[in-house]
Amino acid sequence: MAAKKARSLPEIRFSGFERDWELEPLLKRIDDIVDFRGRTPKKLGLEWSESGYLALSALNVKDGFIDATSDAHFGDDELYNAWMRGNELHQNQVLFTTEAPMGNVAQVPDTQKYILSQRTIAFVTDPNILSDDYLAVLLKSPGVVQQLLARASGGTAKGVSQKSLASLRITIGDALAEQEKIGSYFKSLDRMIGLHQRKHDKLVTLKQAMLQKMFPQDGATTPEIRFKGFEGEWEECDLAEFSDIKTGPFGSMLHAEDYVTNGTPIITTEHFKYWRLPTIKKGLPQVSADDRNRLNSYELSTGDIVFSRVGSIDINARVEEAQDGWLFSGRVLRVRVTEAIDTEYLHHVLSTYRVRKNIADRAVGQTMPSINTVILGRTPVQLPKELDEQEKIGQYFRKLNDLIAEHSAQIEKLKNIKSACLEKMFV
Repeated sequence: MAAKKARSLPEIRFSGFERDWELEPLLKRIDDIVDFRGRTPKKLGLEWSESGYLALSALNVKDGFIDATSDAHFGDDELYNAWMRGNELHQNQVLFTTEAPMGNVAQVPDTQKYILSQRTIAFVTDPNILSDDYLAVLLKSPGVVQQLLARASGGTAKGVSQKSLASLRITIGDALAEQEKIGSYFKSLDRMIGLHQRKHDKLVTLKQAMLQKMFPQDGATTPEIRFKGFEGEWEECDLAEFSDIKTGPFGSMLHAEDYVTNGTPIITTEHFKYWRLPTIKKGLPQVSADDRNRLNSYELSTGDIVFSRVGSIDINARVEEAQDGWLFSGRVLRVRVTEAIDTEYLHHVLSTYRVRKNIADRAVGQTMPSINTVILGRTPVQLPKELDEQEKIGQYFRKLNDLIAEHSAQIEKLKNIKSACLEKMFV
């Protein structure tokens, strides 16, 4: 009896579709590839313009969108007609970067005219056979990406030729409706990711502006923007005047063999490069109860501020209740206030450009800058005289940070969903 042919089906599929998918060359579904490799305005006897039609090169075609700010070039009507005649792009047409970088995929975003420029190709498809939205996702599916990497040539700057594309094989269903459902699903995911990314970026921009305006600038003793009900000049004093600064234990006190899988975490420099400490112990170096007792003088408390002693020396994080009782390593400097100072406020004033630059300017070393308790202690800090004003400022930035973190978490969650679906919805 002849063996049954293995069914080619994705792990997850929309209901209503049952037919097997077929393995075939990618270009069987492609009518043509628009490729102007090597074409330049000079070869056409023309020049770029200051405005006009955007040229889509590998620098402008990012993964999923068009970046009109990255080394953008423009062509006027004469250049556009000489360059694109008979090969005009249409909305949703799939673009693919062939090198530097290779493998970015985006779609023509609107009905405007574009010039197809260096290291970028466009696929011409029959909409009755292959959906553009589906093709854009297919080219990012793990199986296709692996084939592209295997066929790429070059050293640091990997590239792929049309000959290599001709050897790509895909597994695909004949039902256009199924393609459209898959393409639409991923497009909706991308829209949600983009929405959260835009909100995230807007909040980050707002925070940067407020860090400039809500703290006094060089030579000033009051900020540009202030909460109602507060007046008077701010004070400036060194960090060491109102805090205790301590370095964590050094190498001789801790060894790799001392770490356990379910103990007390130790914060190291890489754990607060995004201005926040992790809230769970998983993935952190941890020590046993005995070692924790031995190192109890290096215990963190809620409200402490931590700095990296080496490397990203100008970034700090505030210890929250989730990290209370954790330890800090020898590459960390811990700041603990000794007077009535709002530590949420302190975290943010230490995050301003003025303070960060001051710390960086006084650091030791260039390749790997470092600071110590003395250098950090001499950092000038501006303080409102009233604790209430410190608390209002601290809470304002706390809320901004929470909103930024919420959007970051949503972006990461949606990207994880997209990655998992790319694995499971393609063969």
